[in-house]
Parts: sequence; C-alpha cells; structure tokens
Amino acid sequence: MRSRSTVRSTGTLVWYDQPAAGPFSAAPEFREARPLSSRGSAVGHELGKVIRSFATGVCVAATYTDTPDGRRHDAITVNSLTSVSLEPPLICICLPGNSDFLSALRSSNLWAVSILHTGGDEVARILESDRQSRMAALPSLTAAPGPSTGALVLDCLGWLECVLRDEFDAGDHTVVIGEVLATGAQERRSPLISLHGRYHATGAPRTAAPPVPTGDIR
Repeated sequence: MRSRSTVRSTGTLVWYDQPAAGPFSAAPEFREARPLSSRGSAVGHELGKVIRSFATGVCVAATYTDTPDGRRHDAITVNSLTSVSLEPPLICICLPGNSDFLSALRSSNLWAVSILHTGGDEVARILESDRQSRMAALPSLTAAPGPSTGALVLDCLGWLECVLRDEFDAGDHTVVIGEVLATGAQERRSPLISLHGRYHATGAPRTAAPPVPTGDIR
C-alpha cells in the first residue's frame, strides 16, 4: 500500500514531509528557490546534468553551401530531433545560435537528417567536433546526396529530407523547423541511443510490446 506524504505550501515553495516507512518512502529532495536573477546559471548547470538522464536517439543533420569552388557539405551530430506535425509534415532540431552549421543551413534552405543505428557511434563522435574536423571526415563516410535536397544522407536506419520552414531563437539555441520533402527507412539494426553522455545500443524489442498509438494525443 502506498505510504502517504504531507504536502505544505509556503508561497513559492512546496515542501514534502518525510513519508512513513514503506516501499515508497524515498522522497526527492527539494531545494529552496532563489530569485531568477541569481539562479539562472546554476539552474542551467543542473538542467544539463538532469537532461542527460533522458535517453534519446542520435541523428546526423546535413546541409551544404554552394561556393565558386563547388558545393561544400557539412554535417553534425544532433539528438534533439522532434516530430512536430504530420499535416503538414514538420520536424525540428535545436542548434547553437552561433553554429557554423546553422549559417550553412540558412544559405541552402535545404537539409537532411539521418537516424543512426548502433554501428554509427564512431560517426556520431566524429561529427560532434569542430567544422574543420567534420568536413575533413565527410569524404570517408558512407553517404550520398539525397535526391530531393542534395544534402548528404548516411547509411542509417531512416532519413528525412527537408526544406527550411521556420526558425526562432530560444535562449542560447535556435529551433529549426523543417518541412519534410522525402523519407526513407531500412530497419536492419537497432537504433543508437544517447544517455548520460554516452552512446548505447538498444536490445531487441519485447515480443509482447503494446502497439504504439498513431492518433493525436491531446
């Protein structure tokens, strides 16, 4: 039987009194809130640590810049991919506001996302680096320009080719929204997962796993 906690509200703070001993007796610690002006950087640091506990897939976003010397491809590792809408088909990723990759994406207006499988951990590490190192590594990757965008599509589980639909600043990052022009998938291996700052392989899915809902969740 679940033990009972007493909740007391004191203005901006909510306190959880120590519950009675039992299987649910371990309660989280709540720290006293401070004014926003004095806690911004501290909370940001804590957020960075906490969000590492949220497992995500790992992707490579790719775009390019056309120059007098030819097309210069660029690609970076991201784990912020989100499906935004099915009608119209929209996705988004978050990029640092001062990113060289973001500048290139704005120039071409076209980009692609490759969802990595468990064999892509080394690719993900390489493309986490600075632009010069990324561009030096690109010729060695198994990739080809997508037919709808010209942006590189890697050997991966699934891919999406997009046109830049919108963007907006959110703190120190820019949220980039893309309208999906084309997709593809080849489910040959398990997806690569990012958790606690490391890359992990997922196990085989449960045979009795319930179906994933396909309708809107409101």
